[in-house]
Amino acid sequence: MVKKEKKIENREKILSVISTMLHGSFLKKAKNGDNILFLFFLTFLGILYIGNSFLVDSTVRKTNAVNKELQELHTIYITTKSDWIYKSKPSVIAKSLEKNGIKQSTSPPYKLKFNSMERDKN
Repeated sequence: MVKKEKKIENREKILSVISTMLHGSFLKKAKNGDNILFLFFLTFLGILYIGNSFLVDSTVRKTNAVNKELQELHTIYITTKSDWIYKSKPSVIAKSLEKNGIKQSTSPPYKLKFNSMERDKN
């Protein structure tokens, strides 16, 4: 029985404190007037805290978006690189050139030799 009465008293105290704060009557008391600057300071800190949390949230969202874009670009890079490596194989190049009528040479390359004397005469 005593516990219930204490709970009821605590609730009434809490409700009375909240109601005086909402009505603003606590500011009229002389002892609370000295603490008004401190209350403004606490309010300012609260506003800064809320603003900082919004800033952090937006930064995290932007970072996640950039990471997703980076993953997509990395996938495109890997795909393009593998296509380029495949298309740069000599056999694939030869097949694509045969369609245009260009065939791979079957004879080995040879060196052209010039005599320095003949070149000086001309």
